[in-house]
Amino acid sequence: MINCVKLKYYIFYSFVLCFLISLNAQNDDLIYWSSNNKLGFNDFKKTQGQEFYQNSMLAANSSIVFDYKFLSNGRVSPPIASFEKLNSWIVQLDSLVLRHEQVHFDIGELFARKMRKEFIGLYQTNNNIRQNYLDIINKNMKEIRTMNNRFDAVSYEYSPLRGKPWDSKDRSEFCRILEDWENKVKIELQKLEQFNLN
Repeated sequence: MINCVKLKYYIFYSFVLCFLISLNAQNDDLIYWSSNNKLGFNDFKKTQGQEFYQNSMLAANSSIVFDYKFLSNGRVSPPIASFEKLNSWIVQLDSLVLRHEQVHFDIGELFARKMRKEFIGLYQTNNNIRQNYLDIINKNMKEIRTMNNRFDAVSYEYSPLRGKPWDSKDRSEFCRILEDWENKVKIELQKLEQFNLN
């Protein structure tokens, strides 16, 4: 069990984004982002109120958290992108939907790396004022919301739960958009590879 304070910012599109300030303890309900560990259907553990989710227009909902803590020297530990199993659900058991949620997780890692890069800039200038870290975090949270919303917006027209059957043309277009975003995020992650923690 993590002894922590949670500050949550919920976005109900296809993911839930929040901060988790903790003691960096390992938690079986969290999956830390890794290029070698992709999400699986069994990682989506939320069942309470499942009937609501089955009636919603969403195929899945991922809870992505950033784990960090303020240190005694005024610095902040490097943010770690994690997936919360107990706050994530999936009703459309389809590999494309799972890949869509993985892109949201990858976007979470992308912004964790961006924050790590900016935090190092503060370390190097010895500018360890708490508000500077919070400004970086808040700026990145706005940017990640924008990027995730854009991803969902271009995907939604062809998604499986938008009120009409998922025909082969829609599935093909959804797959094309998904591949485009997978590649786009992969390229951005590679640009920030030096800030990868694993």
